Amino acid sequence: MAFTGLWDFFKLSAASAVMLFLETWYFQILVLIAGLLPDPEIELDSLTVCSTLYAGLGIFYSHSMLHLLLLLWINAHGQS
Repeated sequence: MAFTGLWDFFKLSAASAVMLFLETWYFQILVLIAGLLPDPEIELDSLTVCSTLYAGLGIFYSHSMLHLLLLLWINAHGQS
């Protein structure tokens, strides 16, 4: 009784691990490719902003996202 459904659990956890590894490798490859572009600092900053916004919107922290967008706007206008 204790080990019923263990194979289904293993299949689900293996698929989840593969998805996590692919997502991590995808972002690492994007960072490496962005380093080959003419201005890699701006490209990496925009990649960081996009991934941060994507993660925050997925978690539904709307108040924190508004705060983050305000800080990003202030930072972008302060540097130009």
